[in-house]
Amino acid sequence: MVGDTPVHFKAVRVTIPSGASSSVSSASGIVYQVSGSTEVSLGAEVRTLSPGEGVFIASGIAATLKAGDGGPSTVLHFLLAPTADLDKPLEAPPAVVQELYRTAAPVPALKPGRYDLNLTRVTFPAQMPSNPPHHRSGAALYYIISGTGANTVEGKLAARHQVLGSTSRLVLCISGETRARCRSHSWRSTSTRKAWLLSFLVRLRKVSNA
Repeated sequence: MVGDTPVHFKAVRVTIPSGASSSVSSASGIVYQVSGSTEVSLGAEVRTLSPGEGVFIASGIAATLKAGDGGPSTVLHFLLAPTADLDKPLEAPPAVVQELYRTAAPVPALKPGRYDLNLTRVTFPAQMPSNPPHHRSGAALYYIISGTGANTVEGKLAARHQVLGSTSRLVLCISGETRARCRSHSWRSTSTRKAWLLSFLVRLRKVSNA
């Protein structure tokens, strides 16, 4: 649910020592397992994440992350955070939290309403040409986790050739505006191997007329 309070995208990398636990206090977001394994406790619900898996953690829900005994756990935590929460602590020690990205200003024109948060992993074949330009009905934060790629926005190549998730790329499309005012974009792979990226998307929930 998005109300009148402005919200930002934020992404952090979290490393938890082997066998250690960390409590989580955060705005709504999704945790994605990069390496190792993590036991996630959400109230009475407990599940274990392996690399490539994720879980949604809603704002106000008590959560605990526990690294597996086989080695440290590394996760990415993508958040849709109110301005007042941007600098609040997230995962508690002994977890080590490294901020990777935050939007400098609130995501524009997210009108009050119910929104879906979604995290999708996309695979691009090696040297894949640009896919057809497309639009977002909301906002998306893209993060390359392996390989390199280039993003074309409104017909102009954005020189963002990111390697191994060293940074992230934000692409916005204002919900409710005409397609002409949305940011058209496409991706291509510039790697000699497959490239993988994560798409963290906030999108207005469709209301059924039934």
